[in-house]
Amino acid sequence: TAKLTGKASGPSGYHLLLPAARITKNFECSAVSCIAWDTWYRNFNRSDLKMNVDVRTIDYFINHVVYHMPNVHVDSSRVFLSGWSNGASMALLYALNAPNIAAAATYSSTNPYQNDNDPCPQTPYPSQRTSVLDLVNECDSAGICLGGQKFIADLNNRYGNQLTAKFITITGYYQPKPTPTPKCVTCSEWQGLFYHGRWPVNLNDQIFYAFFRNYTSH
Repeated sequence: TAKLTGKASGPSGYHLLLPAARITKNFECSAVSCIAWDTWYRNFNRSDLKMNVDVRTIDYFINHVVYHMPNVHVDSSRVFLSGWSNGASMALLYALNAPNIAAAATYSSTNPYQNDNDPCPQTPYPSQRTSVLDLVNECDSAGICLGGQKFIADLNNRYGNQLTAKFITITGYYQPKPTPTPKCVTCSEWQGLFYHGRWPVNLNDQIFYAFFRNYTSH
């Protein structure tokens, strides 16, 4: 029943598309097979057959649902992305490199271009100026808070007059709340994983949906 149009008289609700990651070997899982999105092969050239296969897959599903399912009524100007952890990193990466995405608001993403153990860190040069938000725990899993903070700060420093990039930290477990100013605290990996493993449901409307309401892709 959430309203994402930004208008009190607008329709309620939304369609939820849930593509799943695949089993692959990557640096995030110490080079062993695990389920993860490919955020490290950053070829987003749609005319190249060797482009990132996960990006190509998401392209296909969004295009199919938005434009080729007549029984599903979707406002093509309000296609939003979200994700959690590695899925959050993929959502940010995709939103900044795919056309016709209105905004992305994610939970607990590190820097998708410069993860702690990324063997090929890069400076982001996104092809799109999509508005993005990254909400993380002030005590989060290893490197996520500082990585996300650095990523959003870099976007603002280099593209601040062209896009909106927000970084929010939260504190507390059962009813987490935003900190007055974003901050990352030192904590054990066990503590970070404890907070990282729950979605802040109570903040869906206050932060995630509120962010989406402000943006359209055209």
